[in-house]
Amino acid sequence: MYWKEKFCVLLVCVLGFCCAVTSIVVPVQSPQPMHSARPTHMSRQCPPLVNFPTQCRIMAQCSVWWAELVKSPHSVCTNQVESSLWKACCPAIVGGRNRIGVMSEQSLDSEILTVSNPELARISKFGQSEVGRIAGIEARLLEHKAFLMPGSTAFAYFINMKPSDEAAPLGEQGLMVTRSTQKLKEVLRLSNEAAGIATQTLSVKDTPLAGTCIPDPTCRPSKYRTIDGSCNNLKSPLMGRSNTQLGRYLAPDYDDGVWESRDKGMPNSRTVRTVLAPDHDRVQRDVTLMLMQFGQFIDHDITHVPVFQLANGSGISCCTPDNKHQSWELRHPHCFTLDILPGDAFYRQFRVECINFVRSMVAPRSDCTFGYAEQLNQVTHWHDASTIYGSTQFQSDILRERKGGRMKTFSYQNRQLLPLDWKNNDCIGFEKGLRCFLSGDSRVNQLIGLTVMQTVWHREHNRVAGELARINPRWDDERLFQEARRVVIAELQHITYNEYLPVLLGRPVMEAYGLLPRTSGFFTGYNDTVNGNVFNEFSTAAYRYGHSMVSHWFELVDDNGATYDRLHVKDWFNNPHPLLKADVLDGVMRGLTISNPEASDELFVSDLTNMLFKTPESKHGGDLIAFNIWRGRDHGLPGYNAYRGLFGLRKAKTFSELNDLFTPETIDKMASLYKSPEEIDLYLAGMSEKVDSSSGILGHTFLHMVADQFARLKEADRYFYETGDQSGSFTIDQLNEIRKSSLAMIFCLNSDGIKNIQPLTFRPLSDMSWCITRFCCIRNLITIFWSLYAVSLDT
Repeated sequence: MYWKEKFCVLLVCVLGFCCAVTSIVVPVQSPQPMHSARPTHMSRQCPPLVNFPTQCRIMAQCSVWWAELVKSPHSVCTNQVESSLWKACCPAIVGGRNRIGVMSEQSLDSEILTVSNPELARISKFGQSEVGRIAGIEARLLEHKAFLMPGSTAFAYFINMKPSDEAAPLGEQGLMVTRSTQKLKEVLRLSNEAAGIATQTLSVKDTPLAGTCIPDPTCRPSKYRTIDGSCNNLKSPLMGRSNTQLGRYLAPDYDDGVWESRDKGMPNSRTVRTVLAPDHDRVQRDVTLMLMQFGQFIDHDITHVPVFQLANGSGISCCTPDNKHQSWELRHPHCFTLDILPGDAFYRQFRVECINFVRSMVAPRSDCTFGYAEQLNQVTHWHDASTIYGSTQFQSDILRERKGGRMKTFSYQNRQLLPLDWKNNDCIGFEKGLRCFLSGDSRVNQLIGLTVMQTVWHREHNRVAGELARINPRWDDERLFQEARRVVIAELQHITYNEYLPVLLGRPVMEAYGLLPRTSGFFTGYNDTVNGNVFNEFSTAAYRYGHSMVSHWFELVDDNGATYDRLHVKDWFNNPHPLLKADVLDGVMRGLTISNPEASDELFVSDLTNMLFKTPESKHGGDLIAFNIWRGRDHGLPGYNAYRGLFGLRKAKTFSELNDLFTPETIDKMASLYKSPEEIDLYLAGMSEKVDSSSGILGHTFLHMVADQFARLKEADRYFYETGDQSGSFTIDQLNEIRKSSLAMIFCLNSDGIKNIQPLTFRPLSDMSWCITRFCCIRNLITIFWSLYAVSLDT
């Protein structure tokens, strides 16, 4: 226990100072250290840490070294009284290049097809006529009221997958090209490979489908990002823009090479889920629930693939209200229902045979060619806080107050909440006069923890805008908004790369992929040849790791660390209204930083496997994990084995050759479900891989997929917060202030009244409980941060 006693001195010193100087911070209860060691016994100099020289730094700058710090008996600073920030001795990070390099996208070399213009025009008209045929089907469905009704589980799922007004017509355009490509395969008698790849040598520009080509925007020099993500890459101005296609590591494995889902002869996805991923709890003690919640917040920032809908905006109904299959006369062509087998242990008690599932919307191809279907991402691909600001100019304009650079809020009992969505009646409680909240992302009301995150960051924008207005009184609304947005995006990116990713991926992998944020200086690795789009495999499989970390409930915790209430996840989908109560926002925030999540593995809570989007009117919900498997097949993701080869492992020829990353029990289960290793679905295989404890919390395949995607989001982003020598770059003084930000700071400055929090919100208090249980909120950081920031910003 000696090293713990020595390290404890640091924590006691910090709390003792911060709680005593009441003129700087909000006072809290006096500290009660568990040990009597005194600062006079501490080392007068910072000793090396894992053979690296160190310096006394605030903990936000030492977060990537946490695993080493808690094991070091001398990682304490002697000058704690200089600041109320918690300090420790840790090495500098000078930053390094991506030693692995971003993964090369699969080469799609193929034969060059030659088709006459009249023939190509005729085939293109077929695609247009198919969209017209579907419109006729939809008119019949609307006449028979065969669409999703509010109150059903299927409707609750649909509103989180609904296309935006801008995305819906693009989905029709993408469908025209996709159906024309399928016709090309039929007419030219092409193989599956040629149908999806060789057809990309044919342009749609000189065909009746020319209108599906997305023109490049006109880009003007600007220090600010566009709202829709365009013009980040000046050579490829559409890269990363909202309402464009996802990228891919590997060409899709559609059953026809173009768009038919990968499901013929495959095992039922619900059966795969129940066998490989039974409902079971296994808590992960070394991280907090914040890791899951922040991950979902980031996910909603960079990816949102909508599903097709009816022409009037209603949801497509593929099952009857009593969960039987819809008759063929009323079955929409985009239905891809999840069949429930008679022996299902849970659903049979409700006589469920069919669960509603609609295919993802396809995008017009960015290269303006024919070819296999690519799914549409209706939010910007960049890590640019689009969850706060929206992904189109229309969305952004609705959210802005147009005064002082601020965003609209709903004032309730002297608290500033997200604005109310007066056009949306989809949330639970609408019939009682309750409204949904409005933000930059339509999924804001999905889970209470997510709504809390959205609220906190919305407040952070207005806080920053207010500070900038105070120190720069001559700035107009537009400049205040853009500068505040610029700062908030930088804070969010810094927290992602400095606090979140090191826990998720581990420091060695972060270092290998060049993801570690620098302690000083600029990042110089911007690369305009890197594809910055979000990749399909990341969005549809790897980054859904967080589903396994969802707990049964959100705990509401008071300032003493005691849980005083719980919100059961299954009872609060699409219902954010507890936030109207005065103590809930802070209670959930504390709970996220104190509670442990479920482990990142192949086990999931029943709230997601049987009760997903359960409504008060229903007795059951959907199965998110079966949906994930099914969605992967909808998107044509190749099997898991293909990605073993992509990320440095030997492809398995037999099930027994999977023993390098899977337990014998898991291999036996896979062999009972699939005919060969080639069939294994990517998602659950990735979740079932063994985890190397030195490399974060993910198995090998997803670990490298996630690392590669965040390397792309860093290297390809001209506006990345650490990048220098660009029109949107910060000065070095500004950047150094951004580097002091932390998620703990964001929570402290934007809560209703939180008085204490641990300095690293992704790490549990249990790691520090042998020393002290809480830390003061650093409310003076607002002055430190902006007084220095203003010096260089106002020039």
